[in-house]
Amino acid sequence: MVWLYFKNGNKENFKVYDNGKLLATVATGSAPVANSEANVTIGNQASRDANFRGYIREVKIGDGIRPEAEILATGQQLDASLNTLK
Repeated sequence: MVWLYFKNGNKENFKVYDNGKLLATVATGSAPVANSEANVTIGNQASRDANFRGYIREVKIGDGIRPEAEILATGQQLDASLNTLK
């Protein structure tokens, strides 16, 4: 799953992909995305009071621009390789 942040004019959004397929475009709302020294919480809420039931196989956090075409191609390659395991 990939969350791609982008800004269009004065609107900040995320595009959410799963194996190269666009699932949703989500507005960030009133809180802008900003650099922060705060901890990142994956698989729980910031308050740490919600249990995550599942598996997280891999996490990558990038700093920089990753073209949407690259995200789609990587997801499609992953999807194809997963389909060979079925």
